[in-house]
Parts: sequence; structure tokens; C-alpha cells
Amino acid sequence: MGMRRTVAVVGVGIVFALSGCGGGGSDTDSGGAVSGGKYEQTWAKSYSDTTCSDFQSEMDKDQRRVAAADMLVSAQKVDGGDSLPSDDLIAEFASGIDTACVEGSMKLTEIAVGLYLTEGARFKP
Repeated sequence: MGMRRTVAVVGVGIVFALSGCGGGGSDTDSGGAVSGGKYEQTWAKSYSDTTCSDFQSEMDKDQRRVAAADMLVSAQKVDGGDSLPSDDLIAEFASGIDTACVEGSMKLTEIAVGLYLTEGARFKP
């Protein structure tokens, strides 16, 4: 892996680790990327502490959608994005996370980073 790719992986990973803590309110938290409305976060655990098992069994459909939106927006900001992705792209990202979650103990942020980096042509702004 080259230095440029290593920096990108670390940068996106840090953004994912900082984004989305949940706990209600009008936005995800001070580090979250999506605020209010249909993207109000109600998941109380940070994404870096959330496992695939949590994502697939404990989070409801709205919590999964909001988590996917928050992590996707955060990653796109690293790549210069400045707007909310379409609902369809967010749904595709959430579905990709669900598909990639093959081991219940895997961390949600690790899955999201891997998906974003390997499927950049689909998910980058």
C-alpha cells in the first residue's frame, strides 16, 4: 500500500471513528456529519463501538440508515464533498455495510471504511 493510500485510509478511519455517537437530539453529536430531520440519530453507542451484530440485530431500520448516512457524509467530506448524498446512495451504503458484516464482532467503522475505500467509484463525491 502506497503512502497516499495509507494516509487516505487513516484519514477516513479517523473521520468514521469521530462521527456519530447518537444519544438523540437534533444531530448525531458534535463530531457527526448529518443533523436533524429524517437523519436524527437515536443510536446511543458510538459507531466505533458498534458491532456488526448490533447493526444487524439491535439497530432498527432508521438507525441503520442514519448511521450509514453519517459515515458516508463524513467520508465524502474528506474527499471534498459538501452536500448530503441521495437517499438511494445512502441506502446502497447501508446495504453494503449489511452485506460486508459477515462476522458479528466486526466494528461498524471498520466495515464502513473498507466499503468506502474499495467501492470509491460508487461512493466518493
